[in-house]
Amino acid sequence: MNRPSLGAWTLYGLGSENRDLPGFITLTPSIYHGGTQNFGSAFLAASFQGTSIGDGNAEFPRTAAVSNVEPARPRDVQRRQLDLLAAANRDHLLETGADARLEARIRAFETAFRMQTAIPEVFDLSRESKETLALYGIGGGPTDEYGRECLLARRLAETGVRFIQVNH
Repeated sequence: MNRPSLGAWTLYGLGSENRDLPGFITLTPSIYHGGTQNFGSAFLAASFQGTSIGDGNAEFPRTAAVSNVEPARPRDVQRRQLDLLAAANRDHLLETGADARLEARIRAFETAFRMQTAIPEVFDLSRESKETLALYGIGGGPTDEYGRECLLARRLAETGVRFIQVNH
């Protein structure tokens, strides 16, 4: 039987401090060595599973643009789409009754929309001093990618993300 990940339990117990970012983020998760079970929520609600940023099978993003977080459409268009989707979901819930999975999905869409504004600022490592980048091993060499993930984890923690899982 699958069990909730440590991050899922942490989010379940402590909640989230930041409305614009998820309470549990996993950086560059791999599909190997446990895969989604490493950040899954198992029998807890889906809203407690980790939000994946990046891909463990590709190089870590070096810019504020992250392929699975960057908006595909202008913000006002996305807002209208989300509002339409929310209305359809509300109608569905009125007809069928409460559905925890659907409610978690609605919250996930709303969080993803807000993340698109918050994440680029967090990912902008150009605001860090050269000394800080050097302390994290950023600047080329074998520690660069892992150093970026660790520095990003620190920055996410500073914004109120409760649990950050760094994969390497």
